[in-house]
Amino acid sequence: MRCPKCDRLPSSVLKTERPVDEGMDNVKRRKRVCRNCRHFFYSYEIPEAEFRKLCPKQPEKPVEAERTPLRTKKRSDDKAA
Repeated sequence: MRCPKCDRLPSSVLKTERPVDEGMDNVKRRKRVCRNCRHFFYSYEIPEAEFRKLCPKQPEKPVEAERTPLRTKKRSDDKAA
């Protein structure tokens, strides 16, 4: 996981526990520490099947590729000939 403070990888898991909130049976809360800046933060993980139930995939609209013409700037010589 990326560190929210320095935005670097990797991080180490120090502790894994289950939250005490009702209805969050499959959720794991992990205490992590960044290996770069030593910042402590928490992550919450749920199984992918549960995630798909919470956030069903919506049909994606086809995205048209935007084409930008290559613009070239004429080089003007400032030197007097």
